Amino acid sequence: MATDQHYGCVVLVLDFPTGSSFGIDLMSWDTGPKFCGIKMVPRGFHMLTYCFNGNMGESAPRQEGIRNNMLVYFHKPATTIVLKWNTETEQLDYVLNESAVAYEEGVRNFAFDQGLAPYPVDNNQQWQDATCFISKELVEQVSPVNNQAIQASAQPLPTASTTSPNTATPTIFFTPIELKVNSKGLTPAEVTQRSMDKTYVLQHVLSKVPQEQHNCVLLGELQLSFLLFLVGQCYVGFEHWKTLLQLFCNCDQGLSLYPELFINFMGVLQQQLHQVPTDFFVGDLTEHNFLVEVLKAFFDWIVDDNGSIAPHVCTHAKKLQSNLEKRFMVPLQTTSGIGGAEDDENA
Repeated sequence: MATDQHYGCVVLVLDFPTGSSFGIDLMSWDTGPKFCGIKMVPRGFHMLTYCFNGNMGESAPRQEGIRNNMLVYFHKPATTIVLKWNTETEQLDYVLNESAVAYEEGVRNFAFDQGLAPYPVDNNQQWQDATCFISKELVEQVSPVNNQAIQASAQPLPTASTTSPNTATPTIFFTPIELKVNSKGLTPAEVTQRSMDKTYVLQHVLSKVPQEQHNCVLLGELQLSFLLFLVGQCYVGFEHWKTLLQLFCNCDQGLSLYPELFINFMGVLQQQLHQVPTDFFVGDLTEHNFLVEVLKAFFDWIVDDNGSIAPHVCTHAKKLQSNLEKRFMVPLQTTSGIGGAEDDENA
């Protein structure tokens, strides 16, 4: 971890309106007149959030603007990114080329030091746990063109599979995942099998990347989509997170074929669900028990296994189930218990 500005990275923010909100990762603040960014930022993935709250005067009631989110990845130590407020678009733009070089030199000479807030190191471990599978390559893949800000939304934003060439809304390039079965060329038995077991979808996605990147592709997207939903308030993040959960929790053969991937998946899911309130399973976004149903399906696959799933996978699943049931007070299994052999009539 970086301990001072010489080694830590810097987010330099120029001309940002006083009284607006600016955040990095899990923390956010109202800005004062001297604010010009964050220093001592550890290397790796970070998420910047900001809201322009308007210039309504001191006596006017506070009106918080739309949340904007920017994805950044610091690959090298002592790196500086420079952002500048655009009064016309009311967004932060990247400063590039010669202008950026001059500002970076100013950072190295401590010209902006009094206005740079230190990164909240007390929250760094929690952030590292939440982003451990998000790679530089993944951030480059999913980020909108020109690293445009991603706005908070209560409805779907475009993704790579839904955008049109003329759309003005920044597109997030998540990996397309189609869970609906295309019955063309399949026998009725094959259609039934693919409706129940989504391992073929998992294999199709993983076949496009080297084996050493299996975790970063899907688990990284699972982490990133969850953070876009939880921190960035982006509906598109929730939708992709939901799709990934439906994929992982409905892979019968996948549990045997990719044991380490599923152990890591369970670790990510447990970390994520400990960040949400205990009424999350009955909230508006999880209506109709979406989360309960997919987790029941996951644990039931393991219960009904005939011995093909590695014992350490079952052990991790048992711990996850117990922890989640205690935290959320919701039963997450329809059969007798992990390690049992009763038939699952919902499979």
